[in-house]
Amino acid sequence: MAQDLKLAGVEYFSYPKAGIKDADGNTKIGFREFGAYVNFPKVLKNNKTIIVNGLSYGFVEANLFDADSGNDFERDFHRISYNFIAIHQLQNNWTLTARLSPTLASDFKESLSWDDYIMQGSLMAVKRLNPYTSIGGGFVYTTNLGTPLPLPGFQMRYEKGRQHLLIFLPAVIDYGYQLDAANKWKIGLRTGLNGANFNVSTSDNYIGSEPDRLKYFRANVGPVVNYKITNVIQLEAFGGLSAMRKYRFEDHQGNESKYDSERSSFINIGIAIVPSRK
Repeated sequence: MAQDLKLAGVEYFSYPKAGIKDADGNTKIGFREFGAYVNFPKVLKNNKTIIVNGLSYGFVEANLFDADSGNDFERDFHRISYNFIAIHQLQNNWTLTARLSPTLASDFKESLSWDDYIMQGSLMAVKRLNPYTSIGGGFVYTTNLGTPLPLPGFQMRYEKGRQHLLIFLPAVIDYGYQLDAANKWKIGLRTGLNGANFNVSTSDNYIGSEPDRLKYFRANVGPVVNYKITNVIQLEAFGGLSAMRKYRFEDHQGNESKYDSERSSFINIGIAIVPSRK
């Protein structure tokens, strides 16, 4: 668990403008995203339970460009989350993990309301089969598909020698290989699905209508490189192809303006503070 827990960090995503599907080819959409987070873990006296309190902030810049009119529509969104995680070791090599993440997700152009609030969470039970493998499942309530949905969760971990494989559905599949004995360089391959849901203020006009929500998700796949600058500071670069880029602006009546874009490249750079193995 210590290897997975990041105590603090910042990260940046860039999704260059790509053509809108079923459009004339002159309309493009792109995103830039920035995130920061901090986590405070505490081991309880029974040495079987870990409590993690965390805060995270996300910034999303959506940019829609229409070459025919020359208009460049831009909107900024913000996400502020409190994260509570409880990890408890049960008998027979079982571990139970519960997470609650109350979140404010909005452009914050108007006073706060319940429309800005989203609750996310998960409950997972995992069994350690042997020193190298653990597997489990449960459920998650997440905006990974753009709309808050309850989904089944599946988790598998394999770690032996210099190799590791982590599967956590519906979010990520991550394979890594440690290159050196000093544990500084690691390379691998990652597939990640991520999405979000933001409240949109109606105080001004955007994309020719008055949307109520922005919903989107995309699937990213590509190589990932990790470098340990020090025993506790880790630099990570992840990039490749972003596909299934689906974006929806929804109005009060539930009507959607679809801006699904073509596949394109993406890049993710992050730096994190991680616990040392010791």
